[in-house]
Amino acid sequence: MGSGEDKKWRPVVVNDQTPWLRDYRGLWGLDTRDPFGGERAPAGPRYERDGSVRLCWSDPVGWAGLDKEAPSPGAERKAVMDRITELDVQLAAAAAEVGDRGDELRRVRAGSRTMSRDGITRDPAALAALETSVEQARRRRLALAEEREALTRSSVHGLPQEEPHAHLRHRALPNVDPVRTRRRVLGEWSAVSASFLLAGFAVVILGHLGEYVPVVGGLAVIMLCAEAFARGHLGRFVAELLAAAVVAATVWLVAWAALGHWRTAAAALLMLAATMLLLANIRDLFVKR
Repeated sequence: MGSGEDKKWRPVVVNDQTPWLRDYRGLWGLDTRDPFGGERAPAGPRYERDGSVRLCWSDPVGWAGLDKEAPSPGAERKAVMDRITELDVQLAAAAAEVGDRGDELRRVRAGSRTMSRDGITRDPAALAALETSVEQARRRRLALAEEREALTRSSVHGLPQEEPHAHLRHRALPNVDPVRTRRRVLGEWSAVSASFLLAGFAVVILGHLGEYVPVVGGLAVIMLCAEAFARGHLGRFVAELLAAAVVAATVWLVAWAALGHWRTAAAALLMLAATMLLLANIRDLFVKR
């Protein structure tokens, strides 16, 4: 089927004048009245499910985000020159605004100094507000001047090239297997985590696992480890947990030493430092390989 084959085909062009496309606003299939729209049949190419015209049909260029792009190099050069002309007008207005606000600021400052000589103090907030407005006007003028300078260079060398998808606001990308797997794990964990937590507290209350505080702490660690695994950063979480344990052990040893066991505490700290140094050296050894 197709060009050069036994069976030919021809494209059927549809537009706003096609009767069946223009006059039918319903769904193309069974309408289940699903309030969330998930199980309802799809709408046609021209209308949404609520009967309104699709933006991708009425304005495909704007829907694709291409209305802000110049259709040709000539149109792009014209847009650059038109923007330069527009900026010239705005720069003149901005310069006049800076001058007017600066004159007003100097007048208010002169009045404030005159009154201070007579022992009268004016509200400094008014002067500060004027200073802020002058600074904002100068910043606007500077931004306009920088844009005009960049456009002047672009009028000679052309606009910088962008990657093909730069005009898209929300680029649709295919799902990646690790992302789908991670989402599935997160979904499964979110479904069972609350039940797991409640069951754990029930076992703690019944007293089958010993003292409350260690058991609750262990349950919290298990929950946090499961959450970290579901989110894909279990290794980092375990490392941070070990670091927190080392800090807590150090604080405990220091407090213990302060109570009269300084020799044992010092020896324990030295052993802890030796262990940490050994682990760091082993890690560096494997990294260098």
